[in-house]
Amino acid sequence: MNAWDDFRKQLASRLGLSRVADVPYDIFIGPE
Repeated sequence: MNAWDDFRKQLASRLGLSRVADVPYDIFIGPE
């Protein structure tokens, strides 16, 4: 768990997504 993972999980939860995997990470943080 890191800051980005936590952020993505909270954001996904707020968006009402059942799983963080449903969130395309590149939309939020760009290519790593």
